[in-house]
Amino acid sequence: MEDKGYGISAYYTLSWTERLIKGIWHDWYPARNDNRHKFTLHATHRFSRRFDMYLAWNYHTGDRSTVPTQIIGGEVYYTSPYNYKMPDYHRLDLGFNFRKTTRRGNESIWNLTLYNAYCRMNPMFTMLDHYKKSSSSDEYKTTFKTLAAIPVIPSFNYTLRF
Repeated sequence: MEDKGYGISAYYTLSWTERLIKGIWHDWYPARNDNRHKFTLHATHRFSRRFDMYLAWNYHTGDRSTVPTQIIGGEVYYTSPYNYKMPDYHRLDLGFNFRKTTRRGNESIWNLTLYNAYCRMNPMFTMLDHYKKSSSSDEYKTTFKTLAAIPVIPSFNYTLRF
């Protein structure tokens, strides 16, 4: 059978993840990693015997986080654990392989990979910032901040198959 030189695959998962821990909360609640929808698209293409590339696009609905729903007189109240869904997560990974046959007949492969190729700053967690508007006032201001810390990450590696 002849190699077509390309391949495409797609994967989808629909799932719910809930927890029930007596003493923590009286009812079922979503788990931190309750990602309802997960989708992955993977494609490869061989341009020649010596050069090929691949890509993988990953998407999932946002992780869960626990955030206060009310703050009264400095007391913090929650409706339930993991009551907030963070923004959705997605990224594109690209890889390039450069192949060569050595003088001894072994295959050498130089690989360049870009993790998160379009530099999507996906949120890792959410923080609540609750502070007084001024020292003379009893009014508070509350804002949510998300932290994202993983930009494009290039990597190189070399493989010698013998």
